[in-house]
Amino acid sequence: MQAEPNADVQTYCSILTSDYPELAITSATIVPEGLDNVTVLVNDTYIFRFPRPEYQGTPYFTEIRALELLDRCHVAPVPRVLFVGKHTQYIGYAKLSGV
Repeated sequence: MQAEPNADVQTYCSILTSDYPELAITSATIVPEGLDNVTVLVNDTYIFRFPRPEYQGTPYFTEIRALELLDRCHVAPVPRVLFVGKHTQYIGYAKLSGV
């Protein structure tokens, strides 16, 4: 399942629950900011980033690895990727406090 360019929040929730049925979604909103991703805030706890169509195909692997390396430096809080899309491209992590 792939999100369409103008998909609504329900489409993104369907993708997430298809990949992670144990994720009980009680609320979800699309965050209006974002240049190369559509960002969805789920349960006011998790951030999910889906690439916009013109950026699809650019893997998140490099970003995931960079976040892991930055986390080891302990300089500032860094998101820890908890979810990686199984059937479509996205990543998800716990929302950082204060953000």
